[in-house]
Amino acid sequence: MAVTEEKMLLTQEGWRRLHEELAALRKQRDLEMGEHRQAGHSGDWVESAVQYMSSDAVALGRRVAQLEKVLLRSTPVGPANREQGKIGVGSKVVVRWDDGGQDNFLLVGPPEVDIATGRISYEAPVGCALMGRQVGEWVEVISPDGPSQLQIIAVI
Repeated sequence: MAVTEEKMLLTQEGWRRLHEELAALRKQRDLEMGEHRQAGHSGDWVESAVQYMSSDAVALGRRVAQLEKVLLRSTPVGPANREQGKIGVGSKVVVRWDDGGQDNFLLVGPPEVDIATGRISYEAPVGCALMGRQVGEWVEVISPDGPSQLQIIAVI
Protein backbone atom coordinates (compact mmCIF):
# COMPACT_ATOMS: atom_id res chain seq x y z
CA MET A 1 0.00 0.00 0.00
CA ALA A 2 1.36 3.44 -0.95
CA VAL A 3 1.92 6.00 1.75
CA THR A 4 0.23 9.30 0.95
CA GLU A 5 1.82 12.56 1.97
CA GLU A 6 -0.15 15.11 3.93
CA LYS A 7 -1.47 18.11 2.01
CA MET A 8 0.71 21.20 2.19
CA LEU A 9 -0.84 24.65 2.44
CA LEU A 10 0.55 27.51 0.38
CA THR A 11 -0.48 31.12 0.04
CA GLN A 12 -2.24 31.83 -3.24
CA GLU A 13 0.71 34.00 -4.27
CA GLY A 14 3.21 31.24 -3.42
CA TRP A 15 1.17 28.61 -5.26
CA ARG A 16 1.05 30.87 -8.35
CA ARG A 17 4.80 31.62 -8.20
CA LEU A 18 5.68 27.91 -7.95
CA HIS A 19 3.44 27.14 -10.95
CA GLU A 20 5.14 29.93 -12.93
CA GLU A 21 8.58 28.64 -11.97
CA LEU A 22 7.61 25.11 -13.00
CA ALA A 23 6.30 26.29 -16.39
CA ALA A 24 9.48 28.30 -17.02
CA LEU A 25 11.74 25.37 -16.06
CA ARG A 26 9.79 22.95 -18.25
CA LYS A 27 10.11 25.37 -21.16
CA GLN A 28 13.85 25.77 -20.51
CA ARG A 29 14.27 21.97 -20.34
CA ASP A 30 12.38 21.47 -23.60
CA LEU A 31 14.38 24.21 -25.37
CA GLU A 32 17.69 22.79 -24.18
CA MET A 33 16.69 19.29 -25.24
CA GLY A 34 15.68 20.63 -28.66
CA GLU A 35 19.00 22.46 -29.02
CA HIS A 36 20.83 19.29 -28.04
CA ARG A 37 19.03 17.35 -30.78
CA GLN A 38 19.72 20.06 -33.36
CA ALA A 39 23.41 20.02 -32.49
CA GLY A 40 23.68 16.65 -34.16
CA HIS A 41 22.89 14.40 -31.23
CA SER A 42 20.25 12.46 -33.02
CA GLY A 43 19.16 8.91 -32.52
CA ASP A 44 16.24 7.75 -30.53
CA TRP A 45 14.82 9.99 -27.83
CA VAL A 46 16.17 7.90 -24.95
CA GLU A 47 19.70 7.86 -26.35
CA SER A 48 19.56 11.61 -26.95
CA ALA A 49 18.28 12.22 -23.44
CA VAL A 50 21.10 10.19 -21.90
CA GLN A 51 23.70 12.13 -23.91
CA TYR A 52 22.09 15.38 -22.82
CA MET A 53 22.26 14.68 -19.11
CA SER A 54 24.90 17.20 -18.02
CA SER A 55 25.03 18.21 -14.38
CA ASP A 56 23.02 21.38 -15.18
CA ALA A 57 20.37 19.32 -16.93
CA VAL A 58 20.20 16.91 -14.00
CA ALA A 59 19.79 19.82 -11.56
CA LEU A 60 17.07 21.27 -13.79
CA GLY A 61 15.29 17.91 -13.91
CA ARG A 62 15.50 17.55 -10.14
CA ARG A 63 13.99 21.00 -9.57
CA VAL A 64 11.16 20.22 -12.02
CA ALA A 65 10.45 16.96 -10.20
CA GLN A 66 10.60 18.71 -6.81
CA LEU A 67 8.15 21.41 -7.90
CA GLU A 68 5.79 18.83 -9.41
CA LYS A 69 5.79 16.88 -6.15
CA VAL A 70 5.19 20.00 -4.03
CA LEU A 71 2.37 21.24 -6.26
CA LEU A 72 0.66 17.84 -6.39
CA ARG A 73 0.27 17.83 -2.64
CA SER A 74 -0.37 21.57 -2.22
CA THR A 75 -3.56 23.50 -1.64
CA PRO A 76 -3.64 27.27 -2.17
CA VAL A 77 -5.15 29.18 0.75
CA GLY A 78 -6.53 32.70 0.66
CA PRO A 79 -8.42 35.03 2.99
CA ALA A 80 -11.71 33.27 2.20
CA ASN A 81 -10.28 30.08 3.72
CA ARG A 82 -9.55 31.69 7.09
CA GLU A 83 -11.95 32.47 9.88
CA GLN A 84 -12.16 36.26 10.36
CA GLY A 85 -9.68 37.45 12.99
CA LYS A 86 -7.96 34.07 13.30
CA ILE A 87 -4.40 33.45 12.22
CA GLY A 88 -3.84 31.10 9.30
CA VAL A 89 -1.68 30.65 6.23
CA GLY A 90 -1.35 34.04 4.55
CA SER A 91 -1.95 36.02 7.76
CA LYS A 92 0.32 38.94 8.54
CA VAL A 93 0.90 38.97 12.29
CA VAL A 94 2.50 41.49 14.64
CA VAL A 95 3.74 39.97 17.90
CA ARG A 96 5.44 41.23 21.06
CA TRP A 97 7.83 38.89 22.84
CA ASP A 98 7.97 38.56 26.61
CA ASP A 99 11.32 40.43 26.56
CA GLY A 100 9.65 43.46 24.89
CA GLY A 101 10.89 42.83 21.35
CA GLN A 102 8.43 43.02 18.47
CA ASP A 103 8.29 41.10 15.17
CA ASN A 104 6.13 41.01 12.07
CA PHE A 105 5.50 37.65 10.40
CA LEU A 106 3.70 36.40 7.34
CA LEU A 107 2.65 32.76 7.74
CA VAL A 108 3.41 30.79 4.58
CA GLY A 109 3.87 27.22 3.36
CA PRO A 110 7.30 25.58 3.77
CA PRO A 111 8.50 26.25 0.18
CA GLU A 112 7.74 29.97 0.60
CA VAL A 113 9.86 30.59 3.70
CA ASP A 114 12.17 33.62 3.69
CA ILE A 115 13.26 34.40 7.24
CA ALA A 116 14.96 37.66 6.16
CA THR A 117 11.60 39.10 5.08
CA GLY A 118 9.59 37.62 7.96
CA ARG A 119 7.96 34.85 5.89
CA ILE A 120 7.79 31.91 8.32
CA SER A 121 6.31 28.47 7.85
CA TYR A 122 3.12 27.49 9.60
CA GLU A 123 5.03 24.30 10.50
CA ALA A 124 7.85 26.17 12.31
CA PRO A 125 7.60 26.53 16.10
CA VAL A 126 6.37 30.16 15.99
CA GLY A 127 4.07 29.58 13.03
CA CYS A 128 2.58 26.45 14.57
CA ALA A 129 1.96 28.26 17.87
CA LEU A 130 0.20 31.14 16.06
CA MET A 131 -2.16 29.08 13.87
CA GLY A 132 -5.81 29.58 14.85
CA ARG A 133 -5.02 32.23 17.46
CA GLN A 134 -6.39 35.77 17.76
CA VAL A 135 -5.28 39.29 18.68
CA GLY A 136 -4.57 39.73 22.39
CA GLU A 137 -3.71 36.09 23.09
CA TRP A 138 -0.48 35.10 24.76
CA VAL A 139 1.16 32.08 23.14
CA GLU A 140 3.96 29.83 24.33
CA VAL A 141 6.51 28.96 21.68
CA ILE A 142 8.66 25.89 22.20
CA SER A 143 11.86 26.11 20.17
CA PRO A 144 15.34 24.57 20.35
CA ASP A 145 16.38 27.61 22.42
CA GLY A 146 13.69 26.79 24.98
CA PRO A 147 10.20 28.10 25.70
CA SER A 148 9.25 31.74 25.29
CA GLN A 149 6.04 33.76 25.34
CA LEU A 150 4.63 36.17 22.79
CA GLN A 151 1.50 38.25 22.59
CA ILE A 152 -0.40 38.71 19.33
CA ILE A 153 -0.69 42.47 18.77
CA ALA A 154 -2.36 42.53 15.34
CA VAL A 155 -3.54 40.23 12.55
CA ILE A 156 -3.52 41.99 9.20
